[in-house]
This record gives sequence, structure tokens and C-alpha cells, in this order.
Amino acid sequence: MFGWFRPRCPVDARSKTWIELRMSWLAAQFGLERMRTAEVAVPTSACLPESFHGTQADARRLWERLCWFAQIEPAALELHFFDEDPAEAARRVQGTVIRSEGAAGFYEHAPDRGAIHVARSQLGDPARLVATIVHDLSHHLLIGSGRLTGQEEDHEPLTDLLPVFLGLGVFGANAVLREGYSYSGVWYRWTIGSHGYLQARHFGYALALFAWFRGERHPAWAGHLRLDARATMAAGLRYLERTGDSIFHPESQGRPYSARSTAAVLDDLRTGTDGRRLAALWELRDRRIDGQLATAVEAAIESLAHPNAIVRCEAAGTLDHFGADARDAVPALQRAVTDPHGPVRMAAAFALGRIGADRESLIPDLIALLGDRQPAVANAASWALARFGRSAAGAAPKLLRLLRLGLVECEFALIDQTLATLRSVSDDPERLIVEQFGSRDPDVCRRALAALHDHVP
Repeated sequence: MFGWFRPRCPVDARSKTWIELRMSWLAAQFGLERMRTAEVAVPTSACLPESFHGTQADARRLWERLCWFAQIEPAALELHFFDEDPAEAARRVQGTVIRSEGAAGFYEHAPDRGAIHVARSQLGDPARLVATIVHDLSHHLLIGSGRLTGQEEDHEPLTDLLPVFLGLGVFGANAVLREGYSYSGVWYRWTIGSHGYLQARHFGYALALFAWFRGERHPAWAGHLRLDARATMAAGLRYLERTGDSIFHPESQGRPYSARSTAAVLDDLRTGTDGRRLAALWELRDRRIDGQLATAVEAAIESLAHPNAIVRCEAAGTLDHFGADARDAVPALQRAVTDPHGPVRMAAAFALGRIGADRESLIPDLIALLGDRQPAVANAASWALARFGRSAAGAAPKLLRLLRLGLVECEFALIDQTLATLRSVSDDPERLIVEQFGSRDPDVCRRALAALHDHVP
């Protein structure tokens, strides 16, 4: 009644759709049976050595067990330990290094044999050691096998997601946040640090998909999850069981969304759930749709009025991708620059700059957006105005105020873009800076001129 008891997905639409699409992709790459029959690894003696004293020999036994769970022959990889800074250790190897940001280890891809390098400092923390090894085993399965190049925008989150598919997701979820305690005199100190690219709720929903596909309603292994991931997993399972709303669905048999016809994708964009609309918008950016481009543009325009702000934002991003071919979307995008959600305004500004049509009506809207309360939105408007060159000369006063904000707040990306736009819309940006700040704010004037002279057009 009134939708009060309608189940809700525990993650946002963008995260939900990405997880489902990538789980589907993993099924196509490794086969559904590998996921359905995987033995789930949990932090018990069945996976971790019964006695772990933090020695290299202990780590090697652990590594061999994890290789077995991941169905990797240990002889296909080498395991090395290092003492120095990870960046320095990475410079010493001969192969191609795949190193995750902030990680105390890395994967080395070589033509003859791959290798995992782990900081010796991790030997005292078996849970984090497991997470590091599992992540780099995933690098081996994805990059070492040629399934990914390592240049994909989402290759690191996908490397976090693969262990879920393989039955190793409990370790990834539990290592998202690591807590530590120390004692000095009368003071206790608590520290917390992040690990990995996915958050606990993302692991929780991915594990819900994993369990749902395997027909596990109350899996015993869920009891080994940290509380936040376990709660998300339980909510995700309830949602999936009651709605069946997932692109990665048992009835699809793991077929990737990209296998759908363009007509089916466009139908999803017009009538599908939020997740299917997002998947359709992303898919339209990746395929040639010359014969149906006008229909795709029209459907994306309709999505700019969708009640879900994430769908509206991605619709603007898809129109941005279409560029000049989406000129019919200009009026709808002009309305979108007043959207209550900042990411939608930002995406609409980028799209208007990329499309570049109707500049006489666009420039005033983009100039107004330079005063947006969110600097990222103002920065997008600045980028768009730079595309119009001297036609946008009237933007100079607001650009100078935006430059001042960037200098005061040390927002270097904002400073850089604003200077680039000033150079585009004005013949003499140095004169504009001096006239604006010279007498009333000499310090800002000095810093602005220094930034202008350092700026590389």
C-alpha cells in the first residue's frame, strides 16, 4: 500500500548497475559454473594456516591455499617479499607493474611468469595480507590472462569484485576498513585505514548476488562478514528475492548486457528499471548506433526528466558522448543546468560545451552557472565556455571571481581550468587580472599573475 513496504536496494542505482554488469561480464569470462560451484573461503583454519606466526614460510602456505581457492596453479606465479617503500620496490622489477593505490604490494606481469610482491611489514597482519594477495591474484587472472589491459577506467574496482565471484569475497569485504589499537602510558590510540577500491556496502550487494545466484538464502559463511557488509548483503538478498530486479539474473545465464540488440537496449532506456536505464545509457556510449542515433538521442533526452538524479546525470553524460549529433538536446540540457542536483548540472554543462550549438542562447546560461555553489559545477561551466572562445568574452568578470575562489581555497584544478578559459575568451587575461585585483586585492593579484605565468596553455 502506497509503496511503504516496497523493498529497496541497499546501494545506489549507479553502484547497483555497475556491480550487476560486471558480475555478468565475469560470468562470461570465467563461466557461471565457476561461481556456482566455488568453495567459499572464510577466515578459519580451512583457509588460514592453523598457526600463523608472521613468517615468510607461513605467508607462503597461506598463498598456496589462496591459489587453490582461486584455481590458480602456484607454479604459475612467484611470491616475493620486500622491505622498502612499495614504489621503490616496484622500480626494481623487470616486468610490467600493476600497483594499486596505497597498497603494500603489487603484481608484476612478465611474458614468462607473473609475480606477486608483498611488503614484509604485512606479515604481522594476516587479514590484510590475505586481502593483498587475493587482490593481486585477481590482477593475474584479469591482466595476466589478457582479459584486461590495466588501462580500463574501472579495472581496479573490478579487481576487487572478482574475488566475490571466485568465492573469496569475505576477505575483501572484511579488509575494507582495518582497525588498530596501541597503548602509550595512560593513552590508548585507535586508528583506522582503508583498503581496496570497493566499499563494504558494495561487497555486501555483490555477495548478495553471489548467494542469490547459488540459491543460498541464509549462507553460513555470511556470519564471517563484518557487520556493515553483512547487513547490506541481507538487505540485498531480500531485495533480489522479492523483486528479481537485476541485470545479472539466473534466467540470463550470465549473458553480458552488451549481447542485447540495440533495439532491446533502447527499449530498456525508455521503459526499464533505473538500473536497466543506466545500463542502456552506458551501453549506447560503447556501440555504433548510426542507424538509430536519432532515436537514441530522443530517448536520452526523455531520461533528462527521470525522477532519479543518477539517471538524469548519466543521460546528460550520454548526450555529451554523442557530441554535435545531440544538438536537439540543447533545450533540455539548458533546463538541466538548473537541476537541484549538482552532478546533473555539471554533466549538463559538459554536454552543452561538447555539443557546441546555439551558442547565443547557451553562453548566458553557462555564465550564470559560473556562480554555482558547487565549485565542480562552476568548473564544468568554465570548461564549456572555453569551447566558445571570444564569443564568451562576457564571462570574464565571473571567471575572475572564480579564479579568486580557486586561489583562496587552493583548488588547483579550478585555478588551472579558469586560467585556460580566460586565455580562450580574452586577448589579454593579464590585463583583466590587474584591473580586477590590482588595487583592491594586491596579494590575490600577485598570486593570480604568478599562476597565469606558470600556466601552460
